Amino acid sequence: MLQVIELELLEEFELKDRSKCGIQNNITGGLLCPVEFDWDNSMICTAIQNFENNFDFASSACACRLYTDSIFNPNDLDKGFLKSHLLLQVYQVIFTSPSSAKNQSSNIENLPPSKKTKTAKISSRGPVSKILHMSEVTPHSIAYAAVHLHFGLLDAPHWCCAHNSYNYQDLWNYVVNFFEDPVDEDAECYTEELLKWWNEYIVFLSCL
Repeated sequence: MLQVIELELLEEFELKDRSKCGIQNNITGGLLCPVEFDWDNSMICTAIQNFENNFDFASSACACRLYTDSIFNPNDLDKGFLKSHLLLQVYQVIFTSPSSAKNQSSNIENLPPSKKTKTAKISSRGPVSKILHMSEVTPHSIAYAAVHLHFGLLDAPHWCCAHNSYNYQDLWNYVVNFFEDPVDEDAECYTEELLKWWNEYIVFLSCL
C-alpha cells in the first residue's frame, strides 16, 4: 500500500492544486510529521494539525518520510535517515529522469546496485545531472532533493522559503551539516557509508 501511495505522490509531484495536501491531509500529514511524534495517536495528530506549541511540525528537520519506511528508532537517531524510498525517487526525478524513478523496488535495504546502461535517444537538453556535469551524489544534492520532497507534500500554492513556520533554509542546512559536520566519530562513519550507498544506486549519464 505504501508503494502505491508513493507512486501516486510521485506522479502528482507538480500538482497545480495542492490545497488538499499538507499537514491537514492524513497521508501527507503523516509523511510530514516529525519523527518525535506519533501520528497514529489521534490526540497528537489533532494537536499537530492545530499547530499547538508543543506539537509544532516545523520544530524538527527530521520528517518521517526522510527515514526508511518512515520508521524511526529513538535509540539510534541516524538509522535509516535520508534513506527513504520516496526521497530516492524524488532525487531521480530531479537529477536523472522521471522514468528512472518508476518501477523501482521499495525494498531499500536490498536494492541491487545500479548499473550503467546504454540509454535510448534523449533530448538535446538532457537531464539536470548532465547539464550540471554531475558525476556523483553530493550532500548538497541530497539536501536539495529533501527540500523538494518535503515541500512537495505541503499545501503551499507556490514555492516559498518558509511555509506554516517551516523554514527550508534550515532543512537544507541541517542535511548538509549532517554530512559535512558530523557530531562524533560514529556519525561520521554513518554519513560516509550513507553517501557511498547513494552513489551505488544513482547513476548519472556521462557528462563528457
